[in-house]
Amino acid sequence: MSGIVYRVQTRDPAQLSNRMQAQGWHVRHMRAVDGGVEFGLSIAQGTRAQVWLAENGYSYRILYRRGAKERVKTAARHAGLWIGIALCAIVVTVMQGYCLYTDVRCASDPELAQQVEAYLAEQNIYGVIPKRAIDCDALAKALVERDERIAFAQCYFVGGRLIAEITPDHTVPPTPDVYKRLVATQDAVVTRVLTTSGTALVQEGAVVRAGDVLVDGYLIIGNPEDPAHERIEVPANGTVYGRVWYHTRLYIADEYVVNVRTGNEKTVRTTSLGKWTIGKPESPFGQYETETTIQRMSAILPLTVTTYKFYETQSVRVRTDEQARAIAIAQAQRELASQIPTDAKVLATRNLEKRLDNATQVDIYYEIEQSISCGRTD
Repeated sequence: MSGIVYRVQTRDPAQLSNRMQAQGWHVRHMRAVDGGVEFGLSIAQGTRAQVWLAENGYSYRILYRRGAKERVKTAARHAGLWIGIALCAIVVTVMQGYCLYTDVRCASDPELAQQVEAYLAEQNIYGVIPKRAIDCDALAKALVERDERIAFAQCYFVGGRLIAEITPDHTVPPTPDVYKRLVATQDAVVTRVLTTSGTALVQEGAVVRAGDVLVDGYLIIGNPEDPAHERIEVPANGTVYGRVWYHTRLYIADEYVVNVRTGNEKTVRTTSLGKWTIGKPESPFGQYETETTIQRMSAILPLTVTTYKFYETQSVRVRTDEQARAIAIAQAQRELASQIPTDAKVLATRNLEKRLDNATQVDIYYEIEQSISCGRTD
């Protein structure tokens, strides 16, 4: 319903209502409010009412108008919003016919998933491409046929995503290699020789170098000193263990530099739609730390907002204390221990320290017994 709604300041709402009724005006929805009344009048009566209220000393305010002209003005004020909504609807409708990115799912074998992604890229299945250009059934069949490790593949669309679900084939056991000889993988002192086939060429206590033959793939039938003895070819199987040393060296400076935040910071945001990015994550500081967060804005469109928070830092020199030295040595020991095979046996550990100018040199040694043999087929 069209009309104008007023709020009039008065101490006697009843008197105002009676006087307006006497003017022949059709007052609608009059109600008392704090310090006055609110009521509605038609647009035609509203112009005369405003003159009458002013002449009679009433203070009034127009709360809002209702009418065709006012609706047109309101629509004009929100025209940009409606145009934006319409454009978004058009973009979403059009993009429903396109594949925006691929999603290869193979949780049990991440390496296989990466290889499938590389194959899809080779077939130009990446970026924004029409869905009609992709035959999901044919693509799934091609994935199974090209790689015997894939037992089953399923390809389908969800919105703008092409999803490829891969099921690896774990039922086919690998074919064991037949070795002609076992050779040393590294320098070592032999501690044990266990052979199930072939002839051992070393014994406990022997010093071997990487590449030396440890077990050869033959057997002697008869007395080796008898010219009539027989030599037959057999696979070389077994394990040779040896004592090896793992070593690392670190230098612990008397002072070290740490970066501390000054309290100055700046936030920069970029917006990305697929391959296109608006904005540059540039820091105003010469020395800084960065925290990055990525927020996905749409389940259909590849629209993301990336927030970069830059913190200015400055370098401060700090004296190395005993606790920091112990932490550095422990970290170096953990890194060295991570290189040792899990089935190896630790025989001894040793740290050697040497004082240098403004630093301490620390040599860390692990004495290990481990398998030192590997098979060769040539």
